[in-house]
Amino acid sequence: MGLNFSLSLPFSVGSIQFNNVTAVSYSNSYQYYAADFKRYNSFDATSAVERFSFQDNFYSNDVRINAVHNWLINFSDRFRVEFKNLFVQLGENETTQRFGTDFVQLPNYDRINYAYHYLSRTIYSGQLEGTHDFGETESSSLNWVFGYNNVVRNEPDYRRFRTLRDKAFEGTEEPFIMQLPPAGNLFETGRFWSDLEDKGYSHGLNFEKKFGDKADKRTATIKAGYFAEYKTRSFDARYLNYLYPDGPDFDPAIGEELRRLPLDVIFDPSNIKKQDGFVIEEGTTSQDSYEGKNILGAAYISTSFPLGKFDISAGFRGEYNVQQLTALSNTGLVEVDNPVFAPLPMLNMAYNLTDRSLMRVAYSRTVNRPEFRELAPFLYYQFEYEAGVFGNPELETAFINNIDLRWEMYPNPGEMFSVGGFYKDFKDPIETYLQITTETPQLYYDNAMSAYSWGFEFEFRKSLASLGVSKLLRNTSVNLNASWIESQVDIGAQATNQIQNRPLQGQSPYIINTGLYYSDDETGFSANIAYNVFGPRIFSVGDKVFPSWWELPRNSLDIQIAKTWAKRFETKLNIQNALDAAYRIYQDNNSDNEIQDQEAVIQRYKVGTQFAISLSYKLLQPN
Repeated sequence: MGLNFSLSLPFSVGSIQFNNVTAVSYSNSYQYYAADFKRYNSFDATSAVERFSFQDNFYSNDVRINAVHNWLINFSDRFRVEFKNLFVQLGENETTQRFGTDFVQLPNYDRINYAYHYLSRTIYSGQLEGTHDFGETESSSLNWVFGYNNVVRNEPDYRRFRTLRDKAFEGTEEPFIMQLPPAGNLFETGRFWSDLEDKGYSHGLNFEKKFGDKADKRTATIKAGYFAEYKTRSFDARYLNYLYPDGPDFDPAIGEELRRLPLDVIFDPSNIKKQDGFVIEEGTTSQDSYEGKNILGAAYISTSFPLGKFDISAGFRGEYNVQQLTALSNTGLVEVDNPVFAPLPMLNMAYNLTDRSLMRVAYSRTVNRPEFRELAPFLYYQFEYEAGVFGNPELETAFINNIDLRWEMYPNPGEMFSVGGFYKDFKDPIETYLQITTETPQLYYDNAMSAYSWGFEFEFRKSLASLGVSKLLRNTSVNLNASWIESQVDIGAQATNQIQNRPLQGQSPYIINTGLYYSDDETGFSANIAYNVFGPRIFSVGDKVFPSWWELPRNSLDIQIAKTWAKRFETKLNIQNALDAAYRIYQDNNSDNEIQDQEAVIQRYKVGTQFAISLSYKLLQPN
């Protein structure tokens, strides 16, 4: 269920013009799916021996509130101020029941594991921006902006429990019994809390000067400015476990009775006691929190100008960034202090073949900085994959050199046809890796030494009106964007047990996005069909001992049909995920960077097709 309300309100006070846009939306959605979840002890190119085999029944209830409140104030033709506000509140209530067998630990027992998870996220983004136009022809402008962002993430009580029962009792009323850990840990019979808050303050100043006739599309322009940003992060976590008391006074028989109690009463406060009950063990240490801050200062200058049939744009941006993080690990204090100066040049040259077609060549240098979470040496247990996620304080900033060559044609307004090639060179790319610990895999972040990618891109946006005079063709347009990408990572000759000559983690070899759109203004009828698919990509990088996990392609098809009637009403039918293709993560058993039919499934599930009907009504018609 969802509700939306939007309002556009223009008015004047004297000579000052005000424009306000306000939009508020609320949605409450439910989701269920069943997922296969497996892991393996041994494997070869054609088979794998299961470590465990589970089916996850996943239930979720997501509630979202969005609010936009923006103002545009025109004090005069040459001075305007914008005040933009975005607020988002997300509540995700999730329950997972995991049924199956662990073939190594107590293989003669059936298991039901539980995870009860609520996550609250609050996002606010505000921006105050002003623009001043100067000169008799308004050829110069000065723009200033102040921004503030606040993100709060709260996990108030993440509960995880494991229960088991002898397979001999299958089909009987014999209860499942609680599996209690011998000592405190993150993944067994415990509860977890976390609080995270990000704050960001920013300021920018931009100057632009245009030369020549303002009406001329090809004019020389120079731009310069600076940007400053200060971010802070505070993170705290706490976890505890339920255990048997450690001492001679505890009666094991009473303990066995307690273990058989139903899940909704087993940890009632009356059962928490030092004798003949459970005790709570605090597992939290000083490693379960960190503080971070990031200071960014950037300045740029750029120019664009016509030169014969060439349009040339060139610029330079210099960024000085200081990323700092303070935390504790099991070896002591961890302090990250990474001051990095990033010189970022840019050059774009377009040669106008005709009034509607051109050739373009471009070069740019970009930067990819680690996130605080990727740096923090904090271990987070992810129930979905039964894996820990651990940060790496040694992460380096990644730099990317980008080269593009493209032919573009614009047959008519709103239409485009382009074919291009690109090459990207990565230094210290950041990737997600797998490593084996005693019982569960661990996901962590690391830099590869270098990588490159190259490929081709085709983009097509066209109305079908030129193909005939029929009403269907006149009102129909098509959009296609397709890319083919080849990537390869260099991990260095000194790396042991690593997979050489593999793609960059997260990079698909192909991506296709296409859509067919029909709109009839006379009848108020419209229909849209959108399709997209990505090629197989590495989900997390493994090695020859524990192979990589790959995410396989998923064909996605969305449909929307809309009808406007009685001028003020509009009805829409939306069909999302019409093909209901499966989400699939597989293990590359033979580490050949290909997933065949005999490869081992890690996770597989379908989320179903969603049908939604909406009705909107315009209270007031725009002037």
